[in-house]
Amino acid sequence: MFQVLILVAVIFLIYIISRISRNPTAAIPSNSSDMVKCTICGLNFPDSESIKKGENTFCSTNCSAKNGT
Repeated sequence: MFQVLILVAVIFLIYIISRISRNPTAAIPSNSSDMVKCTICGLNFPDSESIKKGENTFCSTNCSAKNGT
């Protein structure tokens, strides 16, 4: 009888673990911004963090200075 209870407990644990691991993926927040690529180094980063000079987009002041503008 004890072995049957252990078997039921193991099956129950496997069921619980499988239910936890099947959580739906997190939705992308609506406040997320578009990703852009740095003109100099090619780094992808959010548009909200970009430094724009003309049509060029830079990831930092260092890359902006390398452009010479």
